Amino acid sequence: MLTLAINTASFTESVALFTGKKILAEIKWRGAMDESEKLLPTISKLLKRAKKKWSDLERIIVVNGPGPFSAVRIGVTDANVLGFALKIPVFGISSEKLWQLRQPKKNAVLLLHAGGNFVAVHSAICKIADIAADSSATFYGDLTPDELNELLKNKSCHFIPENDLKSFGKTIFNVKLSSLNPLSGEQVEPIYWRPPNITRPNPT
Repeated sequence: MLTLAINTASFTESVALFTGKKILAEIKWRGAMDESEKLLPTISKLLKRAKKKWSDLERIIVVNGPGPFSAVRIGVTDANVLGFALKIPVFGISSEKLWQLRQPKKNAVLLLHAGGNFVAVHSAICKIADIAADSSATFYGDLTPDELNELLKNKSCHFIPENDLKSFGKTIFNVKLSSLNPLSGEQVEPIYWRPPNITRPNPT
């Protein structure tokens, strides 16, 4: 079954294409708040690379957050629209579950950027400076360059870079559909760490 996987919820964004037997193609790039212009053309390039057509797709798996508001919204919206147009099921996997499946070693601690100076650690929100000051654990995950620099100020901290982890495509390839949400062809809902920073109009 030909599956398209989409991840715009991480700083390194990815799309992958695979069947039940092998990964056909994968493209990754550094997100630059340009998902609305880049995502669909990149999927088109992915299909051409695998010598497939849009109509060949049989299901979609999308990372539905938490993550950057606009990036997650566009990734999930495009997945839902494609699923509706092609009449194929769309499944969602959370950012936390995705990264946990990529865990490089048993005791490595997952850190995910959660906006401002905060990161998520095992579903709790903490300041990166507090983690860097108090911990000597091995970390992995999705941090901004500034957060990573702050963490590594503590010479006892060790951070495993994403390039040393199993790729997005290989990770999703091994996921069981029964563990994803929803289990039918319903629309996937985006998840955010916090509401977007949208300026409210002045009261009149």
